[in-house]
Amino acid sequence: MSKVKNNNGYHGVTEPISLSGPTEKYLMQTAEVEKYLSDARLYERQDEAILREEVLGKLDQVEQFSTEIYYFASFKIFFSLAAVDEGTTSRSMMGTSENPLRAGLEIMVWSLGHGDG
Repeated sequence: MSKVKNNNGYHGVTEPISLSGPTEKYLMQTAEVEKYLSDARLYERQDEAILREEVLGKLDQVEQFSTEIYYFASFKIFFSLAAVDEGTTSRSMMGTSENPLRAGLEIMVWSLGHGDG
């Protein structure tokens, strides 16, 4: 993709407000804000990001097996549509010790069996 420059040699419609980099004060303020957000645990750690991706990947696999997946914020809740015993409840469809779901998001599966009425 080529970058189009206008007649003044700048990218975009108008020229930039400033070509100078951030000031030392700005860099210090940015570092303070980032430290505060990190201390408040508002940044996702790398291991948390990896686990989240693994869990969401597993849920995408579950979607192939007769389920409906509903998104809520960054979490998914899924409902099994398989015809199983009515009222069966499980903490996690794949919550074994070998599976990262056990350590990750708590997933509730409500089985929708065939009822009498």
